[in-house]
Amino acid sequence: MKPVFSRSWTDAFSTAFIHLEGSTGQQTVLLLCPLEHGQSVLNILENLEAFKGRITLAVLEQNHSTPIEAILRFLEPKIVISLDADSLVSSGDALSLGKQSFTSSSGLEYQHGGKFTAWHSSLSLGGSHGSSVIGAIAASSLSAVVACHPQQLQSVIQQIITT
Repeated sequence: MKPVFSRSWTDAFSTAFIHLEGSTGQQTVLLLCPLEHGQSVLNILENLEAFKGRITLAVLEQNHSTPIEAILRFLEPKIVISLDADSLVSSGDALSLGKQSFTSSSGLEYQHGGKFTAWHSSLSLGGSHGSSVIGAIAASSLSAVVACHPQQLQSVIQQIITT
């Protein structure tokens, strides 16, 4: 069964979301995508083969901690794929982001920043130690995180949830 886009919406942080439904399954995967990669990732998702579960694409207006933490609390994914790395990354160093105030394009004012510990993914996909701001933020509340470049997305998804 070919995956189907089932719904889309935006949140108060101006993050755009799209659900892609596969066949019945337990995997819920969240793709955290910087705005500049949104269209290429959407093109990749349109050409995916059958998989089990649901993939939610979240296209981030900014790679900020507060919107990412809100998304994780709201969606409670089992796996997060961060699309802000240059190669497959399965661990990263601690990260300290200075506190700053921002206003989203929807007008919401929020604080961004904090300290995020070094991380190591519980996923067995290989990958190296590297840099991923989104991955470090996501790994602060979930251990099943991997970061990659959008060109590697199809391969990573196939390793995680294909039927």
